[in-house]
Order: sequence, then C-alpha cells, then structure tokens
Amino acid sequence: MEKGYRVSGSDSKESEVLNKLREANAEIYIGHKKENLRNVDLVVYTAAIPADNPELIEEIDKIYGRKKVNRKDLERLLKKCREVRKTLSSF
Repeated sequence: MEKGYRVSGSDSKESEVLNKLREANAEIYIGHKKENLRNVDLVVYTAAIPADNPELIEEIDKIYGRKKVNRKDLERLLKKCREVRKTLSSF
C-alpha cells in the first residue's frame, strides 16, 4: 500500500490486524465470498485457506489473466527482488 498498490482481503471475523489494515487504506471484507474478488490482479493465499473457500474456488474458476500465488512463494519472490535490487544498486 505504501508503494501505491490497492490491497484488499477478507477474514471470517473482525480483529485488530484488520483494523490496522483498514487504517492503511486496505479494503477489508468480513466473510469469504466470491464477490470479494472485484478488480483483482493477484490473489495471495496461505495454507490456512481451505480448498472449499469460495474466494479461492472463484479464483481457480476464473483464471482469465489473474494470477495466484501462495504466500510462501510470494515471500521468496520478494526476497529475490530485494537481493537483485541490492546487487544492482551496488554498481
């Protein structure tokens, strides 16, 4: 969000973490519904997401240009990007 990305997400219940995300301008939904995936380019999910989650099912059903990535894979990718950026900035 600090870099200008629009972030949205959902959870089954309210929490302090969700309130902090809202304060940072994230669009947060309570409950898991396929309608939560409006204008989404990338879906990041964790192993805690059950296979019958309607948002994940919707994403799998609509792979028309949207990308999905497991959170662990995203973390590895971001780490690699940071390493490349550090390497390039040292020249």
